[in-house]
Amino acid sequence: MSTASAYPPFFDDILYDEEYIRTCVGSTIFFILFHFTAYFVLANLPEYSLELNAAALERKQKRNKFLRESAQCAVGFFYHTFAAPVACYMLYSLWYDADSYADMIMVDPARDDSDAVRVVHSHLMTLSEIFIGYMLSLIFFFCLGWEEGLVNLMHHFTFLSICVISANFNFIVGAASLAMEMSSPALNLHYFYRNLAGERAERITGISVKFFALLFFIFRIIIYGWAVLLLCFILSTQVCLHSGRAVLFCIFDLFPRGLTWSERVCAHGALL
Repeated sequence: MSTASAYPPFFDDILYDEEYIRTCVGSTIFFILFHFTAYFVLANLPEYSLELNAAALERKQKRNKFLRESAQCAVGFFYHTFAAPVACYMLYSLWYDADSYADMIMVDPARDDSDAVRVVHSHLMTLSEIFIGYMLSLIFFFCLGWEEGLVNLMHHFTFLSICVISANFNFIVGAASLAMEMSSPALNLHYFYRNLAGERAERITGISVKFFALLFFIFRIIIYGWAVLLLCFILSTQVCLHSGRAVLFCIFDLFPRGLTWSERVCAHGALL
């Protein structure tokens, strides 16, 4: 576990935090080796076990390119299957263990945060550092030619930036950002099996894309959107309280705990 996780660094200090850098670099090296290992294993399988279908042959899919894409799908599937549920649990813990909205943003040494929240913050920082390493490994393989297209490169840099900013400066949005990857395993399965021949591959391709669409809507639109709106609510409440007005968004009154905190904010005139 990274000791840098206890108190997240300010943006100016991130590049100079040795523990933070060590975890990111170590994760990057691990995922690079993981990719090469997956590629080696797939390349040594009998060719008939990974027979390309007619659609892949029509696209003139080369076997070496297919193996590279499959290696990335395998690594992504195993990583996201482990990391995304952990991020969901952290998101759940932040919502139910935090004593105030402020606890859901960032650990403040001047504030008496609960031990449970501090543990979640620390683990979330470690998970974000690992995710950064994963994104850096994808950028590395893009430079090697394993991937093509500016869209893929923009995707990697975008999610890398979101993770660095969110996980370091807003824990509730950071946890939601990592939880978005719940939809990624289904997408990895779809990309792998869509190139293979056989009824089983065709069936898995169809099922996986439907699961991806469902999980995409739940985690990337509803849950992540909720986290961003919650952040806007917190920031707006702080601004209103500083100006002497406690203006709260009624949408958060739908949540019992949110209503309790709203009442406290109105009663005490300050964030708890």
